[in-house]
Amino acid sequence: MTFVEPIRKKSDLRKIEDYLKLKNKRDYIMFKLGINCGLRISDILKLNVENVKNKNYIQLFEQKTGK
Repeated sequence: MTFVEPIRKKSDLRKIEDYLKLKNKRDYIMFKLGINCGLRISDILKLNVENVKNKNYIQLFEQKTGK
């Protein structure tokens, strides 16, 4: 079975952020949301602009855990 190692260095996270910020703002925002909230990508991808625009917070249920 293969597994993925976590990114351990903050400098590596900053490099990814800098790259995404220049390359694709949508991916940058999804990356920041995932890193800061700990959400799975499958849950992040279901969000629409209307779900987050002009909101102070968002509420969603995780697909896998139902939390």
